[in-house]
Amino acid sequence: MDQVGMDSDIARQVKALEWLKAELVAGVGDFFRSLRAGGEQTADALANIIMLALILSRRLGIDPAQLDRKVDLRLRANLEKRHELEAWFGDLSAILQYRNGSKR
Repeated sequence: MDQVGMDSDIARQVKALEWLKAELVAGVGDFFRSLRAGGEQTADALANIIMLALILSRRLGIDPAQLDRKVDLRLRANLEKRHELEAWFGDLSAILQYRNGSKR
C-alpha cells in the first residue's frame, strides 16, 4: 500500500472511531429519553448501546470473546464484594447465570 493509501486508511479508521464514540454518546442520550416512554424504546436504546460497544471494542482490537470474559470477571468481582445491587435485587448473579446459560 502506498503512503496515500495508508494515510487514507488511517483517516478512515480515525473517522470510524470518532463516529462510533459520537453514536455511543447519542445512544446514552436516547436511553435516558426512553426512560420516560419505557418498554420497547428502552430495550431498543440499550440494545443499541451494547451493539455500539461491541463494534467499538472490535475497532480498538478487543476481541468480543475477550470482552465477554472481562464482563464475567467484573460480575464475579462485584459478587465477591457483595455489591449492593446483588444484595438488594440479585442482579449480578442473575446476569451471570443468564450469560453462563447463553454460552452453552
